[in-house]
Amino acid sequence: MTLPLIAVPRVSRDASAYPHSPKTSIADMAAPVRPHADDARSVVIPESGHVIPDEQPELLAEALLEFLE
Repeated sequence: MTLPLIAVPRVSRDASAYPHSPKTSIADMAAPVRPHADDARSVVIPESGHVIPDEQPELLAEALLEFLE
């Protein structure tokens, strides 16, 4: 199964910084997809927040191109 790339901002690795956020990691949320997608992967774009295309356009483009190849 081919799935689209989903960019999810990650501001802090410390969940306690966001007390009202779900206590689930991105990896935990992605786990149910892995058995159905041979090519499931995750990419962390450093130094980015909610607007990844503006904050790290080159790194996002690299991740997208790698995914599309």
